[in-house]
Amino acid sequence: MGNRWMMKKEPHVINNKAKHVYILISVLGLVLSYIVYLSAQKVELATHKLVNEAIPTVDKLQHLAGLITEQERFLYEYYATDDPQTYDKDFLYTYEESVKLVDDLKQSVERDTEIQAMYQILNNINRVAFELDENMDSPETDWDLAREQLARLTLLRSEIMPYIAKLSESTDQWVTAAHKDTENQLYNTNLTVIIYSVAILILAVVLGRYFKSYVFMMAKSQRLSLFTQRNPNPIISLDEHNDITYANPATFKLLKSMSGEDKEIASLISPDISSYQQMMADKNLR
Repeated sequence: MGNRWMMKKEPHVINNKAKHVYILISVLGLVLSYIVYLSAQKVELATHKLVNEAIPTVDKLQHLAGLITEQERFLYEYYATDDPQTYDKDFLYTYEESVKLVDDLKQSVERDTEIQAMYQILNNINRVAFELDENMDSPETDWDLAREQLARLTLLRSEIMPYIAKLSESTDQWVTAAHKDTENQLYNTNLTVIIYSVAILILAVVLGRYFKSYVFMMAKSQRLSLFTQRNPNPIISLDEHNDITYANPATFKLLKSMSGEDKEIASLISPDISSYQQMMADKNLR
């Protein structure tokens, strides 16, 4: 009787466990989706900073260093050729472009000390270049003073370059940190996906074992059912309270064969069945 009740309850137990596994997989899927979403947002933010801020900043710093060198070269050409267009057109254009670049850098880097120092040096370069232009444009050019002015311009160029280098270094560190953070995010995302996949595989194996057990028990139950269904002898199943839970077709044929009486299945069971059961139980304990 115990085996019959176990077979009867087994599909219900397996069904509940299957539901629990399904819910667990769904919850894990939602958690994984949320983690991947957060990781993608962080990667997108880091990529945005790299593409729209860090990389343009590096380009601007390199361009600024080139413009500073160009300014010095134009002023030396001015000294050598005495062509005022070299100052009026070439130098002033590169100077204005340099100031614009520093203005842009001020918006993208948080290094106010270096930015203010660069503004000051650029103003000094412009002032010395203006003095050089006045000297060169005068009827009696003081060439010794012009050489001193060029030397001061060279010194000013050498003063601004370390600030550009500091900003480049800090930007490189920023790019490296952003790149490393992106790699970590991708690694953590891949690791999470792998762990989730392994967990799903384990759950699938466990669930498969339960389903295999379920199919086996159902087949066994069907075989047992066929035995009682086709047995020509009456078979009655009772629960622990001796209430009838099952009767095979042969039982009903027996009742039908009893002429003149409209009997219930319970009439086939002895009123003293509890005493017989107790007697058998006592006998088995001896």
